[in-house]
Amino acid sequence: MASRDVRDVLAALREVVPFCQVQWAPRKAPELPYGVLMPLDTENTHKDNRTHYVLVPYQIELYSRTRDVPLEKRVQAVLDDMGIGWERSHTIDKNGPAVVTYYYVTLTE
Repeated sequence: MASRDVRDVLAALREVVPFCQVQWAPRKAPELPYGVLMPLDTENTHKDNRTHYVLVPYQIELYSRTRDVPLEKRVQAVLDDMGIGWERSHTIDKNGPAVVTYYYVTLTE
């Protein structure tokens, strides 16, 4: 598994669809589809009583009106091209008429 800097991944994802990190400003989310890059709990390595390296699992949330397989393929191509391993799942957004595709990746900050 390769790790990549979150800023590089966010920039690459923004070439596919509007993306933000953590959340959109209130009432500022664009029309669907769009994405959110959400950090999860870190997985740090330690050396000499210091944090040596920080790996951050991220959840990439891709929101669309219906499942958009071509859009998913474009996001997956970005991750694959950057050498980032990913896992995927889907759910329905309970706050609105949207399908959410989740990608789970590990990045560095």
